[in-house]
Amino acid sequence: MVTPLVLVAEPDPFQLELFQEACEAAGFDVAAALDGERALAQIARHPPSLVLISDALEAPPAAQVAAILRADEDLRTLPIVSIGPGVPDSDIHVDRPVRVERIESVLWRSLRRARDTRRRIRAESAPRLSLEIDRLTGAGTRGQLEITLHHELIHGARFRRSLGILRVRVADMESMPRVSRRMMKVLRDTDLVFRSETLELLAVLPETDIAEAAIVRDRLLAALEDGERVSWIGTAASEPHGTEVTPLLQRAGEPGH
Repeated sequence: MVTPLVLVAEPDPFQLELFQEACEAAGFDVAAALDGERALAQIARHPPSLVLISDALEAPPAAQVAAILRADEDLRTLPIVSIGPGVPDSDIHVDRPVRVERIESVLWRSLRRARDTRRRIRAESAPRLSLEIDRLTGAGTRGQLEITLHHELIHGARFRRSLGILRVRVADMESMPRVSRRMMKVLRDTDLVFRSETLELLAVLPETDIAEAAIVRDRLLAALEDGERVSWIGTAASEPHGTEVTPLLQRAGEPGH
């Protein structure tokens, strides 16, 4: 499980420490900034999973920081939670005085909402239309799989997001087309299915950790019908900063995954 990174931007050192402790208690890694310039520098070096920003922030002010983030193609879906109502481009604001339990619930809700937004954007961009299609299964080809894995791993490492994979070994050639169609039906629109080997299919699951990948595996097993024969199904997820394809594929092929 990749621990989300929260950037806390607050000009008052006492309040900054309070918010840091609240975020850490909620299970987040934390970076801190006392002004807008340092906040933007932190985001450029290590993009966080979420920004918690005070509307009292200056140099530049919080509203300008948020506007800059929304104008950046890579950061436009970055969740912004503001302390106080004075940040127009924030996703949600927390009123003062701030309750610690309120911060925790808002941060996790904002992360889930941002992930749903990114998945919707992926679906609307119709990545399937650009895939080279394997004639037997209707899935993407091995070449497209390698390109997709490299791209998604680099993207995930930059933004601290897991990449999950679901690896399916099919028992015989006759079952391949049916199992491939079943996978496409079970998975989200943003998950892509590829024929990775002669009798093997692999699904790329953006922003999916190992526990979520296991849920997808169980859904597929439950959906298989008589005649759709598989010999095993493996799952794995990337490390927080991993960009190597081979270890991820090896883990998905190990017994017990």
